[in-house]
Amino acid sequence: WMRYLLEKERAGADRAVMIGDRLDTDVLFGNGAGVSSILVLTGVHGEEDVVASMTPTYILSGLEELRLDGGENAIHLNGCSKKDISSRP
Repeated sequence: WMRYLLEKERAGADRAVMIGDRLDTDVLFGNGAGVSSILVLTGVHGEEDVVASMTPTYILSGLEELRLDGGENAIHLNGCSKKDISSRP
């Protein structure tokens, strides 16, 4: 379904992201489609639930760490990067 949407919008996977609070649906769906995935720790799953088969690109503690910039048509992660995930306690 994500690939269909990307083709329909003529967007590359590098321009899309799947955001959700479930590893077994949201993150798995994004990873399977080849887009970045963001796990938000406000729902069902926490960092302790992350396994190799369902590893998000980014992990955020809440939506407040996310800022959508309509002018740039971009998502900014306040202080979070791939490196930050691996260094979290």
